[in-house]
Amino acid sequence: MSSIRVKAVAVLRHGDAYLVECGVDPASGYTFYRAVGGSLEFGEGAEAAVRREWREELALALPELALAGVLENNFTYAGRPGHEIVFVYLGSATPAIASLPSGHTTIDADGTLHRIEWIHLPAAPSTDLPLVPGGCSPCFAPRHRRQMSSPPADCGNMMYTSGALPRPFVKPS
Repeated sequence: MSSIRVKAVAVLRHGDAYLVECGVDPASGYTFYRAVGGSLEFGEGAEAAVRREWREELALALPELALAGVLENNFTYAGRPGHEIVFVYLGSATPAIASLPSGHTTIDADGTLHRIEWIHLPAAPSTDLPLVPGGCSPCFAPRHRRQMSSPPADCGNMMYTSGALPRPFVKPS
């Protein structure tokens, strides 16, 4: 990859579980989890892009989202270096999203298979967890138990936006 990609992802929570997409690096066999989303199209805003990606990949509409921050991700996938800027959004799963079973798979318009899982993480996710993009692990922490007035100390390379800190999660009714 010779250019920087701009992506948007949504971290959705239901109870103590988070919805993620499973992936495997074809070169190394490394299994990882990623927040669901994808690349922005030219002229498209980040929130519009993540909503479009959820519609395309999972045929689902997203709930209200809060921009948690923006991060820079340098990585290797399929033996090739990659570089991306990622907008990370947070939200609570709607009843339709919460009803998706782990292992649910869909195939989008370009033939890409997407498999999602509900994962339960420890109270303080570490950077050792196979969560990508790198630096978004703090978004999977149970911050619904307290209000945040400033970015968490463990935010890695996440750059928090002013006035758009994560809101407490609300359990879907």
